[in-house]
Amino acid sequence: MNITPISESAVVCSLPPPASLQQQRQLWAFANQLQSEQDIVEVVVGMNNLTVFTDFYVDFAPLIQRLEQYWAELQVSTFQGRHIEIPVIYGGELGQDLSEVAKLHNTTPQK
Repeated sequence: MNITPISESAVVCSLPPPASLQQQRQLWAFANQLQSEQDIVEVVVGMNNLTVFTDFYVDFAPLIQRLEQYWAELQVSTFQGRHIEIPVIYGGELGQDLSEVAKLHNTTPQK
């Protein structure tokens, strides 16, 4: 894992390509573990990386050492993901431009 400061209060933790489901599972478990850290404000998981937002004035050297240690000790098998269902409605009153968008992309609203 490569850990790089990107601002005064954030570091990005990147894995080498190519991205894989196993690597993504590791990142999800890692993010879940970091949520309980007192000096970490937010963790945002991306594809093959995650960004750790900290309190201002956090010394990055010990933070990076701690992140590297947590990563080395990570137990992915104990992590349980969650399923999030997002309802979607197409067309009608909530999507009056569906026909126009479909036409723009040379398709129909039914496809």
